[in-house]
Amino acid sequence: MVRGQLSSELVVIIGVSLLLVLIIFVLSSQAFADASLQQNYRAARDSVEKLADAAESVYLQGEGASQRVFIEIPPNANLDPNLTYIGKPANAPATLPSRTININIGGTDISSYTTMPIIGAFPQSSGRYMMKVTAHQGYVSVSRSILSLDSYSVAVRMAENERREIMLRVYAVSGHNLSVTALKNWNYVNVSLNVSPTYFTANSSGFPLYLNISSVGSASGFYSGSVILNTTLNGSAESLRVPVSVWIYSATAGGWGVGGTGGSGGSGSGTFVEN
Repeated sequence: MVRGQLSSELVVIIGVSLLLVLIIFVLSSQAFADASLQQNYRAARDSVEKLADAAESVYLQGEGASQRVFIEIPPNANLDPNLTYIGKPANAPATLPSRTININIGGTDISSYTTMPIIGAFPQSSGRYMMKVTAHQGYVSVSRSILSLDSYSVAVRMAENERREIMLRVYAVSGHNLSVTALKNWNYVNVSLNVSPTYFTANSSGFPLYLNISSVGSASGFYSGSVILNTTLNGSAESLRVPVSVWIYSATAGGWGVGGTGGSGGSGSGTFVEN
């Protein structure tokens, strides 16, 4: 009798425990899903606002001005061109103003607006993309940049008398082989920057571009410059600038120098990422 009662109580306890675990799991899953959705909303909002801001900026500069903008299309974005679009929906009447940048996420429109007509299209898959925003006479166009990189800036922390090799992978827009010329904007003596190769063909699989950075014993402080990648597709030229920042510290003193020296001085600004 007692044994049967204990067994029944144990079954109840186990059942209640399992129910509590299930409730906690459901609540945790819902909280995670809500957090993920909010992150997607933020990514979409950031993308449409950056495109709109870039459009206003290049339009004020005048015809021919261009700017590149790094955007993210969230994984749950609805990429139907009538829902996610630049300018206006694909099925919109010709009389509708083309001044909206919109990403639709689960039926919710995340939008930003421009004061001038804007045309273009988002890539047809989720992910992170470099977009080119260009001013024309009376309107602005937005298109995917024909060149992209796995990293759009280089920042290195290194000691005196040290050498570093950094690899950037250069991609061409899908379906094209692009001839690319790599140039450097670097005017220093104490810290050298060499790019290899200076001419190559990029495709959608990516091509490895190597940046070799070397410092001498008298180098110290901050150095900045850039690598410029030039290419052409169907008569349209594109130039992509990659900022390069180098911090040199004294290995013997265990601290930082007070300033770089070289052809154009050793000061500048930028985001530092330790390598």
